Amino acid sequence: MQYRLTYLAETEVNWCPGLGTVLANDEIVNGVSERGGYPVIRKKMTQWSMRISAYAERLLQGLNEIDWSESIKNHNETGLENR
Repeated sequence: MQYRLTYLAETEVNWCPGLGTVLANDEIVNGVSERGGYPVIRKKMTQWSMRISAYAERLLQGLNEIDWSESIKNHNETGLENR
């Protein structure tokens, strides 16, 4: 069965040449990396992406079957509902 959940796409990312990696928004403070204070630039890169919104309902249903704490389930549920 093919769901095509992932795909390659050109995406703008937070690139940190000093660390040699892409950073999440919460890892950047005033334009520099939280770790090391290196400059961060916006750059287009080919990245794997996921079609989470296409499967949000299935993912939400699956949360009931996972043995996770209610706080973690609620966090994931909120994220999926906001897509």
